[in-house]
Amino acid sequence: MLDALEKRDAEFFKGLAEAMRILQQPISGLHKWLFDYAIENCWEKKHTPRELNGEFISKFHRMTDKKLHEKLHKLPIRHKDKPRGKASPNYGFAKAWAELKEELNRE
Repeated sequence: MLDALEKRDAEFFKGLAEAMRILQQPISGLHKWLFDYAIENCWEKKHTPRELNGEFISKFHRMTDKKLHEKLHKLPIRHKDKPRGKASPNYGFAKAWAELKEELNRE
């Protein structure tokens, strides 16, 4: 902490303030599991909310993927994003593939 103070590391103190805010909230079983998961994975993005829910959380807690996604953002625990819908990289591929098939069918 002294090192961060000497370097005037604003990011460190922002993270420290966030940690204090989190610690002041009561921690439920799910929150504790999510924090343990984040610490074990060094706060890196390892799973999407859907993967987390399917592989781990659904075994002891019932929750939709959307609610888990919101909870991860609120806590804040990082996760992988898997774009869906028009923003998804796969959307352009599917659209181009459909156009190509349609063009081939016309010939």
